Amino acid sequence: MRLSRNLLLGMLLAASALAAKSEAPDPALTRILDNTLSWTTTGPLPFPVLPEAGAVHLAYKNPAVVKAKGGWHIYASRKSFVAGKVRHSMAYLGLSDWNHPEQAKVVPLFTDEAYTSAPAVFYYTPHQKWYLFYGRKDPAINAEGPAFSTLDDIDRPETITPPMMCFPSVPESLPKKKGVRWLDFTVIGDGKKMYLFFTDDSGHFLRSSTSLDDFPLGWEPPVVVMKHPTSVIFEASCTFRLKNSPLYLTIVEAIEPITGLRFFTSFVADRLDGEWRLINGDARQPFAGVNNVSAADGTKPWSPHISHGEMLCATQDESMILDPENMTFLYQGWDGKTRVPGVPLGNFNGYHEIPWQLALLRSR
Repeated sequence: MRLSRNLLLGMLLAASALAAKSEAPDPALTRILDNTLSWTTTGPLPFPVLPEAGAVHLAYKNPAVVKAKGGWHIYASRKSFVAGKVRHSMAYLGLSDWNHPEQAKVVPLFTDEAYTSAPAVFYYTPHQKWYLFYGRKDPAINAEGPAFSTLDDIDRPETITPPMMCFPSVPESLPKKKGVRWLDFTVIGDGKKMYLFFTDDSGHFLRSSTSLDDFPLGWEPPVVVMKHPTSVIFEASCTFRLKNSPLYLTIVEAIEPITGLRFFTSFVADRLDGEWRLINGDARQPFAGVNNVSAADGTKPWSPHISHGEMLCATQDESMILDPENMTFLYQGWDGKTRVPGVPLGNFNGYHEIPWQLALLRSR
């Protein structure tokens, strides 16, 4: 259901604690609800490439990012071309200054042969421990699904624990379209429960939940929360609590059916287990996309794709609080034509061979 401008602003005025203290809604929240956002982008961030004998670096992608201990900590998918095929692993990128990504500390993770990708990272307050969630193909059951590890320290990736699957088998409640596909898992808590949200590349947005005591296990069978065309919901969702407001925001990567361009749509809800309301699911007026992103000098962005990424939250814990007045988005982009020399294109029009690069969007 798409809400009108007046209804969105009315919901904000009625629900927002901040708005209750003033005669007008907060301008930053209004831009989100009115979908009048605009962004500037950096160019590609030159993170160091890990040397690996016999391998060709393809990309860092699907980043999760958190601020702690005086720096920024990124856990990301890592794609490399080894022995004639693409290897899917992950990497840690640690930096203190976004102006010098070339100085980042880089550590490889999950370099076994099991598919591992698309992390989410946060500090779980009840356990006083860092958690990393990600998608993984479990060799024991030969099926993909959400998995997790813990970390003693966010900046010590070598302390990561072995993967543990969240579900003992693939849930029967998942939609089936040419098999089951579920991916890009993100986690958020509301102080009462923990919620796992994800997508399936077929237009479904799904949710599971567990109690604070049972976390990180005990997940309920997933349910479909929303169904839209892939031009509205495709993959790579992220869910946040909006600062100074009881509202939650979900952004989802969509794909334009004719051009194949990637962009983000957005939804709001007043409860994590409630109804999500579409703000605008149109590539012409996206939450973030080529039509509302420009370079700092006002020219076209380096990438026509605004793809899988994560907002830089105001908190590091499971509350996932996002400050609407200071929004920065670490995303993956691609100029649409560059390929890595000597790497042949594989399935899905060579999707896995795309040399994605990371960059920052800043709201204005």
